[in-house]
Amino acid sequence: MHKKKEMLFKNMRDFADASGKLHLLEIGVGPSTNFQFYPPNSHVTCMDYNPNFRNVLLENMAQNTHLQFENFVVGFAEDISSVPDGSMDVVIGTLVLCSVNNAQAVLKEVLRVLRPGGAYFFIEHVAADRSTWTYFWQQVFFMKTASKLYNIRMHKKKEMLFKNMRDFADASGKLHLLEIGVGPGTNFQFYPPNSHVTCMDYNPNFRNILLENMAQNTHLQFKNFVVGFAEDISSVPDGSVDVVVGTLVLCSVNNAQAVLKEILRVLRPVSQRAKTTE
Repeated sequence: MHKKKEMLFKNMRDFADASGKLHLLEIGVGPSTNFQFYPPNSHVTCMDYNPNFRNVLLENMAQNTHLQFENFVVGFAEDISSVPDGSMDVVIGTLVLCSVNNAQAVLKEVLRVLRPGGAYFFIEHVAADRSTWTYFWQQVFFMKTASKLYNIRMHKKKEMLFKNMRDFADASGKLHLLEIGVGPGTNFQFYPPNSHVTCMDYNPNFRNILLENMAQNTHLQFKNFVVGFAEDISSVPDGSVDVVVGTLVLCSVNNAQAVLKEILRVLRPVSQRAKTTE
């Protein structure tokens, strides 16, 4: 992505004001992998729905001394009401629209905060209109080739990781399972029959995708979707879960030890955690 981002952002400085300042808002900033591409004298406002990214952002900003950090806003891209109308020269969004509930509302907010003549720089991987050639090539190349290769690569590792999961079911054969940082539910296919699944993620917009995915995995029983952070699973009782699953979660939390402490609390006493390195 480095080359693509260099090309995307190369003319960003053209949108600076008369003094040379570039007022920039990045939505869905995550851990701030785009900072290195922003031109000197950029005054950066960051927005993400995960407040745990704040410390990572500040560390990254300290390494990018050509930038000026303005603010970190916790919220969803559909509502950027804390940013005034016409106050931004540039808005950035890379791989954001796939995780929002209302893409049109996001784009409306982007248009509102941009000054007249400002620019929206974006990289997205949402599907194009079904009637277009773009959609056709997305299906042929990305969906049929790139994503297939990735899924094949991970499929074997996940099969190995989860192969003995049914051993932790209770006497009736039920497996009480909690997945933290569930995202769109890509692990459901690996769970054994009669798994009773509670899902947790800090993004409430995943709920509809999860329900669709769960409907396709009829061997599972959906119990609940909890919106929250893995450091606090207080809605799940002590010792109530046979198995906890987390894939690529600890990289996006604020306190990994607190997460592990919560996992230990909700697991029944004889459960174990399987580990793998991806």
